[in-house]
Amino acid sequence: MIARSSRRQWKTIEFVNVGPEFIGGKEVAPLQLLQACGPSATTAQSALWVMGGFEGTTKKDSYFTNLLQKAVQSGVIQPITDIFLTPLINPASDPKNTSLNITGVSLLGDFPGETNSDCPKAFETKTLLRWNEKIQPKAIVSFVTGPNLVRYNELVPPEVVNKLSELCERPAFLWGTEPEMLPGQGNRLGDWCKANGICWIEFSIEDSKKSFQEIAESDWKKHIGASLKWLCEGPRFDPPKEEEPSLKHLIVPVLEMPPEFANL
Repeated sequence: MIARSSRRQWKTIEFVNVGPEFIGGKEVAPLQLLQACGPSATTAQSALWVMGGFEGTTKKDSYFTNLLQKAVQSGVIQPITDIFLTPLINPASDPKNTSLNITGVSLLGDFPGETNSDCPKAFETKTLLRWNEKIQPKAIVSFVTGPNLVRYNELVPPEVVNKLSELCERPAFLWGTEPEMLPGQGNRLGDWCKANGICWIEFSIEDSKKSFQEIAESDWKKHIGASLKWLCEGPRFDPPKEEEPSLKHLIVPVLEMPPEFANL
């Protein structure tokens, strides 16, 4: 058994500035890639990348990446694999239309499609694609605002989907089959993950008027936090392989030789 410390420190892999120092009187944070290492170097092969904040800090999805960061650092969540985190995808969001970045691009709609023929326009998206090549995650978990539901692509094991839906008490839908699409976002992240062989799970969160503390005590503690804890603390995308059947069970017993063949 591998001994695990109760706490993990997040390490900054890279950060880049994507806008001016201040927008609307508020300081613009950098676009960051953080890492919390699993207990073994081999866990990098099944790394999980969590991202949110596609509309800056104005929407509640950014709260959940912040809460995950705190939960891992405090030891509430003890991942067995490497966890990468980009807490704020759109730090320089447009103050007049937060779904766009400062140059007027929707980052959710900027990912290449299934053929990867589309070139991303935004510097943020290009940075995310470069980071993906660097860390090669087995799965990506994203947070967005919209109806309370979970979405996933075909690469996610069914048992993972069922467990997450049960824990977060939200319906789960295969990408593209939702009865209610997220309004006005044109999400292409799911298409891009599928085209690149990456398991993708997305938690859609209603943009309520709850405070950070209220969300931490309700949505996070009872639903989303429990889901992420289960997701991070087991080999969800690399389940243990079944053992090969023992050869001793496959040995054919020696047959008695008929007397007429005794002299051969």
